[in-house]
Amino acid sequence: MTDLTLEAGLPANTDAERTILGAVMLDSNAFVDAAEKLGPEDFSLDSHRRIFLRMATLAENSQAIDICTLANELGRNKEIEIIGGTAYLCSLTEGLPRRPVIEEYIRIVKDRSVSRSLMGICSMAIARAADQSETGLEIAAWTDSAIETLIETGIGVSDADSGAGQAALDAIEDYRRRRETQTEETIPYGLALELDRMTGGMFPGEMTVIGGESGVGKSSAMIQAIMRACRENNPAVCYSLEMTARQIIGRMSAILASVPYRFIRFPKTGNPAQAADIEAAAYRIGEWPLHIYDRASMTIGEICASAKVHIRRRGARIFRRWSC
Repeated sequence: MTDLTLEAGLPANTDAERTILGAVMLDSNAFVDAAEKLGPEDFSLDSHRRIFLRMATLAENSQAIDICTLANELGRNKEIEIIGGTAYLCSLTEGLPRRPVIEEYIRIVKDRSVSRSLMGICSMAIARAADQSETGLEIAAWTDSAIETLIETGIGVSDADSGAGQAALDAIEDYRRRRETQTEETIPYGLALELDRMTGGMFPGEMTVIGGESGVGKSSAMIQAIMRACRENNPAVCYSLEMTARQIIGRMSAILASVPYRFIRFPKTGNPAQAADIEAAAYRIGEWPLHIYDRASMTIGEICASAKVHIRRRGARIFRRWSC
């Protein structure tokens, strides 16, 4: 039998695939181990994908999986000849012990499947880049997201998920650790004290959305939250689709210098002392661990790609995005 996967030279291990399929026919319980990590798409040969899919159908219907039932299911779907006939099914069990251990074979097949998918992602990224209908950063963000999804898929259900019992133990351990620590991990909003008392501030790994009509103070709230974070030396990144970086710094300077913002907008209205305070505040802000992006055309993909860079390279903890 030939297959486009093999003809194209893509990563595959058909011997490992045969061993898994043969083991399931010898012991139906082995299908549970295989199905926990593998799906039909993980097999390189079309015939093996069809066989594994029909095994899944039998398992879902609580039927035994053996040569007889599998041949019947394949025949019912007009696939028995496509996979090589009953003779090929019989050949899958040749040389196998009665209850073969297949964990290592599952790992090999999954690894080859991930490699093929990775090659597909890279090929798609190259094609999209050559097309030039998207920005390079958008393509990079898509590629990064696709690879992250591939990694999560490759981990498998048993590794990625945990039961409620383990989750409860983890939650208790985290609760005890936070009770014993000397400093709080949360970052205050820096707004009304009542808000921080009610919510506990911002927690790592969580997303907070502040919504409201235009002119109600969303931008001011975000600016004050950023200032509070930076003053406590927490690296922050701003993505503003509404104000320029200069306007953001101006608002921060007014707050830090305790002067009305109109003194920033109309510099001649302030006295020399206020002007000095404003300049001093701007210099202080310039030393903060703060990065500002004020391109209104930035897409969500570009923002995500940028945020990941700041997390990896600069240890950023706070991200802010706002628009009208």
